[in-house]
Amino acid sequence: MNGLIIFYLLFPLSCLIETGVAAADKDGVYIVYMGAGKGYLENDYVQLLSSVSKGKKNAILRSYRHGFSGFAARLSEAEAQSIAQRPGVASVFPDPVFQLHTTRSWDFLKYQTDVEIDSNPTSDSSSSFNGSDTIIE
Repeated sequence: MNGLIIFYLLFPLSCLIETGVAAADKDGVYIVYMGAGKGYLENDYVQLLSSVSKGKKNAILRSYRHGFSGFAARLSEAEAQSIAQRPGVASVFPDPVFQLHTTRSWDFLKYQTDVEIDSNPTSDSSSSFNGSDTIIE
């Protein structure tokens, strides 16, 4: 019985502490752009990140090598601003989460998995499908 009373007293307290920690820790995903193809290694990104945030494990979510050099990491706003001031960093910006605008695109495009390819296409302009009812922007 005493254990049950202690549980009912400590459980709400632990929930309040957890929500307070979660509210104080407002990390978001940021893209750290290092410039166009300077040949940075992931080890360089880890070193840059560790100079700003102590004790964060696995903060780097993705590193980019093709097209541009940079990485995506889970950072606080203050950490992102601090990294943006470092030499070699071109810019730091948040990685927004985009909402889905449609769930019926494949139906609209008449997506089919069992498409048959005509091996003898006709060059006649009076074929059954001439694309007149499809608009692609």
